[in-house]
This record gives sequence, C-alpha cells and structure tokens, in this order.
Amino acid sequence: QNPKIIAWQFLYHIFMCWWQYTTSFLIQTIMTRLFLLLPFLTLSVLTLAQKPLKALIKENEKSIFLVECFNERNEMVSTGTGFFVDKSGLAFTNVHVIRDAFRARIKTIDGRLHDVEKIIDYNPSLDIAKIKIKGTSGINFPVLKIATKKSEKGDDIFTIGNPDGLENSVSTGIISSIRSIPNYGECYQITAPISPGSSGGALFNMNGEVIGMTTFGQIDPSRLNQNLNFAVNISNAKYLTQNLDLNIEVAYKKIAYEDFIPTFMKFQLSGDYENALKVCSDQLKLKPKSGLAFHFRATTLMIINEYSLAENDFINSLLYSQQNYIREWDYIGLGKIYRKSGQYEKSKENYLNAIEINNNNGITYCNLAILAADWLGKDNELVEHSYLEAIKIDPNSCAYGYKAMGEKLIQAGNYEKAASFFTMSIELEQESSLSVNEYYNRGTCFYKLKKYDAAINDFKVCIAMMPNDIQSYQWLGNSYLNIGRKTDACVSFNKAYEINKAFNKNIEQERQILNSIQNYCR
Repeated sequence: QNPKIIAWQFLYHIFMCWWQYTTSFLIQTIMTRLFLLLPFLTLSVLTLAQKPLKALIKENEKSIFLVECFNERNEMVSTGTGFFVDKSGLAFTNVHVIRDAFRARIKTIDGRLHDVEKIIDYNPSLDIAKIKIKGTSGINFPVLKIATKKSEKGDDIFTIGNPDGLENSVSTGIISSIRSIPNYGECYQITAPISPGSSGGALFNMNGEVIGMTTFGQIDPSRLNQNLNFAVNISNAKYLTQNLDLNIEVAYKKIAYEDFIPTFMKFQLSGDYENALKVCSDQLKLKPKSGLAFHFRATTLMIINEYSLAENDFINSLLYSQQNYIREWDYIGLGKIYRKSGQYEKSKENYLNAIEINNNNGITYCNLAILAADWLGKDNELVEHSYLEAIKIDPNSCAYGYKAMGEKLIQAGNYEKAASFFTMSIELEQESSLSVNEYYNRGTCFYKLKKYDAAINDFKVCIAMMPNDIQSYQWLGNSYLNIGRKTDACVSFNKAYEINKAFNKNIEQERQILNSIQNYCR
C-alpha cells in the first residue's frame, strides 16, 4: 500500500482511540455527578409536590365557616363549624351542630353573614348534615377538595375549625385508629384535639384534601384525661341519599326528636357499650316508639353477641321506623342473626327485603354470599356471584369476597395475588373470628414466596388468636428454619408436639412433627 495512506490510517486510528477514551471519561464523569445529585433532586421534587402546612391552611381556610344557632326567642344557643362542598352554597356540618337551631346562620372568614335556608339531607347516625345557604345568587363560594385516596392509620392530618367560637383555629396530629360505625362506615380517631365549636370542621390530609369531618372529643378519666377525638370519614356522606330539602324550622323539630344520637355515638365509638345501651334505653323510656333507639340498641347488642335481644329490637325498629335507610339495616341485622342461628330461609328473606329497599349496597350482597356459602356450600354459584356484585358496588364492602378469591388463587398457585387479597380481607374484616383464617392463609402465601419474616408475623397472629393451633406452630417453625433461627424453630416444633399430644392426638401429624424435631433439633 501507499506509505502516505498507511500513515493517515495510523493517525486516524490514534485519533479515534483518543476520542473514544475522552468521550467515555466525560460521560462517566457526568453520570457520576448526576448520580450524586439524584437524591437531592428527588428530595426537591418531593418537597415541591407536598406544600408546607402554612400554604395548605391559607388555601383552605376560606372554605371553612362558623355556624351560629338561635332558638325560637332568637337567642344564640350554640356554635359550630361547617365547610363548602359546592360553589353554589351547599355545605356540610354535623347534625348535632344544628340540632337546637330554630334558626341558623353562617359567618365566613371575611366576616359576611348568611342565613341557612334549608337542610337538604341529614343522617343522624353518622352525624352528617348537608345544608343550603340562603341568598347566594351571584356568589361563588370557595370549595374544598374531597380526597379520593383512602387514609391510613399513622397518617399526618390537620383540622380547621372554630373551637369555642375562636374562628379558623388549626390543630395538627395523626390518625391513631380507624374505627367502624356498625352498619354504616368508618370514622377516624385522631390526636388533634376537638373542642366544643370544632364540630363540623374539616379534617385534612397533608395534600390539603378533606378526608373527614371533626365530630367530637371525649375526656376519658381512665386514660389520665387524654382526649378521645373522632372525625367521621367524609366518604360516609354517600349515605345522604334522601334529598329531604327541609325548611330549617321543620328540620328543627325532626332533628330534636333524634337528639340522643350524638351521645350514643360517643359511647359506641369509644367502646363503652354499657353506656351506649343505657342511652338507648333511656330514650325509649321517654319515647317508647323511637325506631332509631331500638335500631341503635340492636346494633350494640349484636357487638356483644346478645343476638336474641338484638332480634327483638330490630323487629321493633322495623315496626316504628319510617326511614328506609334504617329499615334496610334492620333487615341486614336480622339476616345476620338468622344466619348465625342456622335459620337460612329467614336469613335469605331479610337480605332480599334489604335489597328491595336498596339494591346498591355492597354489604347486603356480601352477607348474602356468606349465607349462600354456609347454606349451599362454598362452590355454589350464588356465592361467587354475590361477593363479586358486592365488590363491584363498593370495593371496601366485602372482606369475605376477598377471602374467597384469595383461597381460589392459592389453589391456582398465584401466591402473590392471593396474599394481596387476604390483606384486603384482613383490613376490611369486622368479625374477628373469621380473620384468623385470613392471617393463616396469607402466612402460607408469604412462606411460598420466601417472605419468611412476613410469614412469621402472620403465624404469630394466628397463635395469639388460637393458642393451640398446631399447624401455625409448624409453619412458624419452618419459617424460622429458613432464616437460620434454629432455636426458635425447635421451640415451635416442640410446642406443636405438646399440643398434639394433649389435645389433637393425630398420629400422622405427630409423625411429621417428630420428623422435624429429629432432623433439626438434636
């Protein structure tokens, strides 16, 4: 070849080697710098995504107002809080805030006064009322954003209300517990204090979205005067379905008739069932035909497993209650009672009566699924049809449905998805006697997925619920073995052997346990 061409090729090769090395070095340097900066960039993005508390308060406080209630002599008798949910002047407050109001008005943050024209709807058991402000033509009220994502225990929260008339006061805290109101929905127990006048205020998550309505605080002497503070889950407002559209004077007479409910709910939510029953019984002494008092006493009796007494109260509630939403839950309560006592035909009749009143209640279909499983067997087509209908109507309505689907997924070997369904079932389950099975099944899923620490936690829960559960001890022992905790495994295997020897006396199971002990514990 031509020597000049060879020389140029050599120089070109040297140049390309230098270029590749230089660009590689530059790219590596840039990527290293970016990698070092990534945590700071991520932190900055998160900081921008979540606004500081001061900004959230400023954005939302204009939507909160003071409620002032007057008696027939035009004397102010109470104050409370409310907030706008529609720019036309529709708003929420607590029922007990307007309970004594022959006339009511609101005062917005800018000092303007507006009369309350109507009570559009109210649910005394949930203590939620929807009100309409008078003379709002041409006014666009600032509206709060309602949260769509479910809140969880431990979430940070803040409230805006008017404690003792001190307008737009802010308090902060966390959700310390999520409690279930029998037959209706959830409420939040929170650490943020609630004082008289705060009732009806907005409970916010840290995105500035409303998750609840502050309802009441209660001093518990047995807890060294710590407050028990509760807020109704805002999603419970979906039960405001009556469209009563009552003039406030008419509503005053109706609500006054139901004025025992806030007191009852305080005791019910704090677990003081003795006093909850007493409040209902005292109300029945004053008003022997109070369907609501019979209904609430029945729901409390169900909690303490007094099914015969609860049955009588539900029947009396049906006799005297005019509101369909109360009658619907009476039928559901009777359906549960008859299912538990093996009166399946009567149980079915009551569930169908509930569906006739309201065919869009997932809880009714879920109970129908449980009835079908007990009565006709788990493989009956009515079981799956009913729980799928329940979950379609309300994904949070049917713990049993998620449990049943989880069991099918285990049989199919889909342990990851099965575990997620059992988790949903555990979170939604209200009958603790059923949840031991869900923890056990989820524990076996975690074991199959080699998530041994999670499996250990679930089997420990099973043992706490059922101290003589041999299989949980065996699974627990195997889980310990897989993470190298041989001593703990042997303790579990030996405990399973002792229980089997004392109670079960299953020869095949004894052989399996002894085999584990001989292989790992000697």
